[in-house]
Amino acid sequence: MKLLIVDDHAPTRALIREFVQPLSTEIRECSNGAEAVALYPSFQPRFVIMDLMMPELNGFAAAERICALDASAAVILISHAGSAV
Repeated sequence: MKLLIVDDHAPTRALIREFVQPLSTEIRECSNGAEAVALYPSFQPRFVIMDLMMPELNGFAAAERICALDASAAVILISHAGSAV
């Protein structure tokens, strides 16, 4: 199963990759939504795991564009909220 990980934070992409590696046959990564939209048609992943807050094109807008390209696209939106202690 092909997976696409989209997050502007490299350590977060690495963490997600660690968790999904056993489930996938191929994983690709993008650092923003614009890259993900450009890569999606040629890679055709089964799932896209995408951060909401990214530069250039945020996760909501990128997911909308990916779904316009492929109505059966499975996009999982994630976010990290920092906390003050």
